[in-house]
Amino acid sequence: FMDGCMTWSSSLESILEDAFGLEAFKEWFKEDGTRLIDSIDLYFAIKAFKYRKILNK
Repeated sequence: FMDGCMTWSSSLESILEDAFGLEAFKEWFKEDGTRLIDSIDLYFAIKAFKYRKILNK
């Protein structure tokens, strides 16, 4: 857990790619009361689409 926390400050992607970081980030969005959580879902949808496109080459 602590190893992941140490890299979170380096980039947003490091938070989103760490399971604990992602959950903490989602909780922060929920507490913030905004709909920004949709942005995280969009990020992963785009990432999955790009990965799928690479696999289909």
